[in-house]
Amino acid sequence: MAFPAAFRLPFARGVALALALHAGAVLAAPTTYTGSLDDPANPALIGSGPAPSAPDFSDASTIANNVALYAFSLATAQTVEFRSLGFGEGGVDPYFTLFAGSDGTATVVGSNFDQAFTTGGDFDLAFVLAAGAYQFAIGAFANESFAENGGGTLADGFIGLGESFSLGDGHYRIEVTTSDVTTPPGTPVPEPETLALWSAAVVAWILARTFRIRDTGRFLSRTRRTGRPAVLVATMLASLGGVAMTTSASAQTRAALVQNTDEAGRNPYQSGVLKFCNGTNRCIVSYPVVPAGMRLVVTHISGVIATTNGSNLLGSLSLNADTPTSAGVSFTGSGFAPASPGYYVFVNQDCLAYFEPGDTPLIALDVSAAHDTFASASRFVLTGYYVKLP
Repeated sequence: MAFPAAFRLPFARGVALALALHAGAVLAAPTTYTGSLDDPANPALIGSGPAPSAPDFSDASTIANNVALYAFSLATAQTVEFRSLGFGEGGVDPYFTLFAGSDGTATVVGSNFDQAFTTGGDFDLAFVLAAGAYQFAIGAFANESFAENGGGTLADGFIGLGESFSLGDGHYRIEVTTSDVTTPPGTPVPEPETLALWSAAVVAWILARTFRIRDTGRFLSRTRRTGRPAVLVATMLASLGGVAMTTSASAQTRAALVQNTDEAGRNPYQSGVLKFCNGTNRCIVSYPVVPAGMRLVVTHISGVIATTNGSNLLGSLSLNADTPTSAGVSFTGSGFAPASPGYYVFVNQDCLAYFEPGDTPLIALDVSAAHDTFASASRFVLTGYYVKLP
């Protein structure tokens, strides 16, 4: 069916305007940050020490503790996505930290801690950020900031635990994409019926402008002569009314939502803790207290620690006490790899352990007191899920 020429353009505008009521956020083009931790000409590089600290290119172990620091600002609230691509290209196994602030007083917003200590490699993180100044740091695994470990600011520097085997060819590449936050928290979203009524009003207004209606008689006379616009108007309004009626009817018949409290992905849990254990033969690592009304089910333990002489690692996951009790889940470390100094011991084991409200999960790590000591911090992650108690 062909529409009158005078009708086509306003009709198209009306449809576009009506559909615009349903439009969401528009993604901006990505900005790419790239460079290398071993490049003396890279102006983004700093050292791990307290600010100001210069990068060090003496050898692989010092290069692994260089950090690339970039600043950006937001004029309005945005969802900001950070996507790492360098590791897949043979580059750095990255450790990422986001700070709020434009100088050394900047504080930590977030990091890829959980991802770095489980899967590792490239990451994809998104943050909803208010307008303001920000900085982000890219280093080698696992060079965290002191601000993330115990509070403080960017000027406190980084812990200097970047690993030379995480460097790859030394390069990193980060894509940063922003999208407008169009619905601030707490803003009510219009019901579908309201959207349909607004859409109908927009179309009716456009048609009124098209035909320049001056009185009811003239409109009826014109629609009798052509017939088509009247049918079109009736069809569009009936369709929009049908959307509202159908949505309303669906809302009346929709079944109540039921939560499966035992579904593992419903309330996921993952917690990683960094604990300095250098020079000891026992390391006790405690995790956050289980909140009221929840049961914690731990299904996996993973982590790494270095020992001086490469002895076997014995570990246990158990309940809240200053030292773990004998009741718990035991695990061992394997896969020794050279470290500087000593040897890395890796743990990657499935398990099943239950913790009730108020319990504090603890990991105990032991090596032979007669033959070995720990030579680095422990970095262990517990993975599982919460079950809501009745």
